[in-house]
Amino acid sequence: MSGRARAQVAVPAERFLALVEVVAVWASSLALLWALSRGLPAIDGWQRDVFGQPFLATLLVFIALPLLVLLASRRSFTDYGLAFVPLARPLETGCLALAVLGPLSGVAFPLLIALDLSPTGWPGAAILAICYAASLPVIAYVVRNTRPIERGTPQIHAATGLVLALGLALALAALAWPHISAVPAVLYRLFYAALGEEVFFRGYVQSRLNESLGRPYRVLGVPFGWGLAIAALLFGLAHVLGPAGPFQWGWGLWTAVLGLIFGYLREKSGSVLAPAVTHGVLIAVAAIAGAG
Repeated sequence: MSGRARAQVAVPAERFLALVEVVAVWASSLALLWALSRGLPAIDGWQRDVFGQPFLATLLVFIALPLLVLLASRRSFTDYGLAFVPLARPLETGCLALAVLGPLSGVAFPLLIALDLSPTGWPGAAILAICYAASLPVIAYVVRNTRPIERGTPQIHAATGLVLALGLALALAALAWPHISAVPAVLYRLFYAALGEEVFFRGYVQSRLNESLGRPYRVLGVPFGWGLAIAALLFGLAHVLGPAGPFQWGWGLWTAVLGLIFGYLREKSGSVLAPAVTHGVLIAVAAIAGAG
């Protein structure tokens, strides 16, 4: 067989192996979540008693696990969206998207309450999914002039270390106010839940699939591919199959649509920080309002 023929055969094999790898790591993350929350109740109870939230489980599953996979495979952190310098670029993208999603969520969730609908039930979930899907072209237009972080940005390891150090500082801050339940809840959602999920789904999963499936499509000059859609699907399924709300399929529907938005922000900015900002503020405000 010629080299050209072997290359043509290798492309489908490479795609298949990438999908297998991603699904295996994703399934492992869910298994770890179940083990830490249900299989080892003493550990889960301890971290909740001490920190008020599952800080350590989230750090291990959504941040440490994908980073270990990247380190073991010697892949570039920058290529996987773990670039935060210059800081202003992804922050600008995330804040502009938040300017659209914040008011939208502020109207959609009270509307569900007024209609006596649950966001995890099919009617309420369908309303949220439609609203968030309709916001995607608006967000794409709003962030059209923001600039991405280029590949090969220096200081990536220092920036990653800084963010992880900040996370530990926030965990210690949560310890300082155990009597104020909203403080650890807000810190957990703003930093660990949001950044952790974005590192995992938009950093590792989406970028790994982009490597093998490519990014042949464009919206307002932003390249994307099937990796974005698959990452969003796995993001939604994680909410359905995870221990936080098992088998709430409506929840999985609108979180998958949000995953499409977060995935677009990752492609636009070149960093997981942009969707992490948007994601984190949305769920932190929900915690403050008592909806999280």
